[in-house]
Amino acid sequence: MKKTILFLLLLSISLCSAQWNISHTALGEFSVPIPESDVICGVHTKFIAILSNVNLSDVQGATHVRVESLAPSGTRTEVKQHSFINSTTATYYINDHFLDFETLSRSEYQTIKYTFFNNINNIGAYTPIPYSQIIRKYAKRIYQCPSDYDQDGVLNTNDSCLYDDNIGIDSDSDNIDNACDNCINISNPDQLDSDNDGIGDICDNDDIDNDGVNDDDDVCISVPGNSSNFGCPGNPDMLVNDDSEISAPGWGSHDLNYAKHSNNPIFLSRFENGFVYITKFLIDNIGDSENYYTPINVKFYISTDTNISSNDFKFSSEVNFPSIDANSTNNYSNAPSIKLYGSSVGDNLQFGWYNLIISIEGHSSESDVSNNKFTIPLEYVSHWSTAGRFANLNLGNNTTIKIPLPRNYNSDNTSGSDNIKIYNLNNSSVAIINQGISIDEALDLAHLPAGIYIVHINDKYVKKFKKKGGLILSQF
Repeated sequence: MKKTILFLLLLSISLCSAQWNISHTALGEFSVPIPESDVICGVHTKFIAILSNVNLSDVQGATHVRVESLAPSGTRTEVKQHSFINSTTATYYINDHFLDFETLSRSEYQTIKYTFFNNINNIGAYTPIPYSQIIRKYAKRIYQCPSDYDQDGVLNTNDSCLYDDNIGIDSDSDNIDNACDNCINISNPDQLDSDNDGIGDICDNDDIDNDGVNDDDDVCISVPGNSSNFGCPGNPDMLVNDDSEISAPGWGSHDLNYAKHSNNPIFLSRFENGFVYITKFLIDNIGDSENYYTPINVKFYISTDTNISSNDFKFSSEVNFPSIDANSTNNYSNAPSIKLYGSSVGDNLQFGWYNLIISIEGHSSESDVSNNKFTIPLEYVSHWSTAGRFANLNLGNNTTIKIPLPRNYNSDNTSGSDNIKIYNLNNSSVAIINQGISIDEALDLAHLPAGIYIVHINDKYVKKFKKKGGLILSQF
């Protein structure tokens, strides 16, 4: 039973498709239709088109039909729009204007299109029809001579050049007349023309895929692509991998994910040969194309926010990396050029909080440039030694500060004890706390009132912290 229903359904669909038909009739003197037996190809150039055998079940719900005639150039004749007569006899004529082939070459065609739609919005003849209101569209190419498109006396069924006069010459013996052979002097019976430029691939030696990239420079010679990708399709999409590693004296070495999200931001000191060093640099290409031979250019900035502007400090050091395959990662380990020195910043910036921005630049064909920047919180300080020992503040019970010394910290004092001074931000002339401190010694700050405080170690500015409600809330 199911097989019978399926068969009847397929039969119904097949009949539905077969019933639709567009034909055309030539017009003679006074626009009177000419019997088909009297039509002379090339002489009669005006026609009317007829849509007949409409299957009404296909256009159920339609209220109007729009008729359009389009020339090969895209020129559209006046649009006609009629109320749809839902009857058992459905024949629609373009009888209020002509299909005029007089200005077209013999082999050119016009496309006749009928669009059945529900005109619930009273759409005018030249107004686009919303897709949701279209019930059915039917179109067909119409030639002056249906059985002999190029009017050369050779019927289409036997014509190796459907749209050009046969001249009876086949220079390359590929059974394709020279009149329509897309490669006259080299046999190519398949007439393969990948870029549809009218020149067969076997003869198209300048730009086979017609993508604007000369074949000598085209990496993907037979597939249209982007000129910025050397003629290959798709686009690269590069970003910095946060498994890359970065280090700084007194701060240690961590991956970029830690540097970005931890409470232990990296610092860059102006003195003591301070630097930030990317010891392992990973760049991902998550795009669907290799970046080919356009190098990846990476630049480094210090900014007050996460955007790059002319007011930001730009390091002179920048790195160019070679290509990366699609969906791949390249590892540029221990590149000596990725060392950013605080001395180069100098007086261009005041000491304080910033962002280090790693920016991938120089590749215009990326599909997404919004992920080309990787931002890391950074503090610009005078000396890494004092900043380093205070960078790892241990807030303990939130009323004490513990200042651990890193392994590579060199105290300014040979006694092993350093001087710490804490000032109130509103009165930085008098130290509230002024005492010596040794490795891992904790300071009890419970007696400090709420406020913002400045910390100096050995009379060098280090950091600020905030206390509110009896607790040390943040360090910055």
